[in-house]
Amino acid sequence: MNTPPVFDECWTPEPAEPGSVPVPHPVERRVVTVVSDGQRISEEQRERVASWLQANGIDPDRVVRGRITVECQVRGSEEARHLIWFSEYYTDSEGNKVINERTLDEALTYERWVAQKVPLSNDPTWPGWDEHRARLKGGQQ
Repeated sequence: MNTPPVFDECWTPEPAEPGSVPVPHPVERRVVTVVSDGQRISEEQRERVASWLQANGIDPDRVVRGRITVECQVRGSEEARHLIWFSEYYTDSEGNKVINERTLDEALTYERWVAQKVPLSNDPTWPGWDEHRARLKGGQQ
């Protein structure tokens, strides 16, 4: 009779032999900032981000205002899965924000990673890097 393995019997890969992994390791980490801490966004941008979060199974009402990023690993020209990183409010069973018992002056939050299923489209008002750099060189901002 086969019994399922217990936790201690789970397979763990052997560590790589010294020198078998190149230095520097040829895996890049790409981080795209969707919204940065303290960034003020327009109503149109807020709606676009909220729709994108919902499309990825995230309730925008539970997302803390502040940093939202999309991260992935890049091996050569191939990107691994994209992960959305953000802070979320901890809520009770009725959907109310829970107070942070340590500080007693703010809601309790936690960091969360969610696999991105739907990418966020480019901001329609962003002219692109070439035009942006040309404006900077010409003294326009």
